[in-house]
Amino acid sequence: MLDTDAIWANRLAAYPDRFDAPDLTGQAVDVPTHVELIGRAGVLIGGIDCVVTMEHDGDDWEIAAIAYRSEFGGPGHDFDAPRLRSRPPDGTLADLAEREILRLVDGQYNALADAATAEARAA
Repeated sequence: MLDTDAIWANRLAAYPDRFDAPDLTGQAVDVPTHVELIGRAGVLIGGIDCVVTMEHDGDDWEIAAIAYRSEFGGPGHDFDAPRLRSRPPDGTLADLAEREILRLVDGQYNALADAATAEARAA
């Protein structure tokens, strides 16, 4: 079970002026990241370079959109994260890839939120 007090203590330790700092509500920041798609038996399928659009809702950052491009080249693609979360899977390869990329990006949430905060404060 998650200890929310410990989570908030870590976030406040990272940003002790969190409540006194400039209001970030409505800010949108693009944060670059990279994820690795791993197949069965731990086989690397490929790396994906992403730009994650983070939007601040007044309380914390939300992953709003993800634009990605395979490190092998080819066309890029982007998708709306909240809409993908709210609709059922359609079984297409594109849908499966987007859901896996979103899952991997979600795993980097704290680092992305920290980078978005630093960038928004610097602007």
